[in-house]
Amino acid sequence: MVVRVLGVIIGAISIWAGTDMLMLEVFDSYKEKISAIIMVFMGVVFVHYGVAGKLIFTIFKRK
Repeated sequence: MVVRVLGVIIGAISIWAGTDMLMLEVFDSYKEKISAIIMVFMGVVFVHYGVAGKLIFTIFKRK
């Protein structure tokens, strides 16, 4: 339960930070834009795994 809550919190923070970076568009290079997009993507993954954490744990327990 704690893992799922932490996953959702971390994901939400990284989505917020990444979208904030993309909205401001203060980029010196393409690397910063790519890192902001990766940050948003990782946030979505964290939130998804936080919500679906129970399902993943049950799958790993069966193997």
